[in-house]
Amino acid sequence: MSLRSGQTWSGSEDDDLIENLESQCCLNEIARLHQRTASAVRSRIAYLYETGKLYVIAPATLDELISGRSRQTGSKRDARSR
Repeated sequence: MSLRSGQTWSGSEDDDLIENLESQCCLNEIARLHQRTASAVRSRIAYLYETGKLYVIAPATLDELISGRSRQTGSKRDARSR
């Protein structure tokens, strides 16, 4: 079990997650950095996408990003969330 398992994601942690995606970190590395499980990170990525705080741009699709099949991901922040 990860150290932060079950803890609420903070706004700054969401920002860090988006930065990790922009830097093209792999899912397992992001999970390690956030002290969360890969599953928790995938769920948060999906949540951020569904709420309009994360936009996935080519070449990866959301399905690829969530399933961890692609490392070539990019994102941009929603200007309203800054």
